[in-house]
Amino acid sequence: MRHFVRNLTLLMFVLLSKEMFAQNERFPTITKQEMANFLNSFYQSDSFIKKLRFINVAQRPTWITDLPQFEIIDSVFTELDISFFKFQLQHFQSCTFNSSYIAAANFMDEKDFNRIFSVRAVDAVNAWDVFHKKYGLGYTLISWPVFSKDKMSCVLFVEYTSNRSESTGALKIYKKENSSWKLFKEKYMWGNSK
Repeated sequence: MRHFVRNLTLLMFVLLSKEMFAQNERFPTITKQEMANFLNSFYQSDSFIKKLRFINVAQRPTWITDLPQFEIIDSVFTELDISFFKFQLQHFQSCTFNSSYIAAANFMDEKDFNRIFSVRAVDAVNAWDVFHKKYGLGYTLISWPVFSKDKMSCVLFVEYTSNRSESTGALKIYKKENSSWKLFKEKYMWGNSK
């Protein structure tokens, strides 16, 4: 009987380990080069973003937890893609953008951003005066981009802010065509389109 219990326990451990391994094996790895290729295409294709300071820290893609409100996602991605989005959120690690990710971006350090706006009190007029004097027009924040399982589509959230009354936030979907990323769909969550 002891051998039976021991063997059963061992079998359960092997099966659970295989299931956990299969879950990770089921999803591809996104390399830094793939991420850099996407981010450079994104940056080059958005003429407005080039006028703004790019906050250098990727925002956690928390919009993934609100997927039911984004019918735009359901119309483009499969359940497996959505599972892969959630997998990427679970494994998100803070990342600082630099020229190895986006070669031509005009970066602003997030620490300076937080210092100026003191926990994002963006309605404070004097904070905007300080910002405009030091950095110019405005800033852009983006979430960490998440990829579809086949790596042919990518989704990210983008915020453009020029002053306390001009801010736009959009969920953007890009598709890879002939090794270049093209904007496929976007949904503005607040503000006006650029």
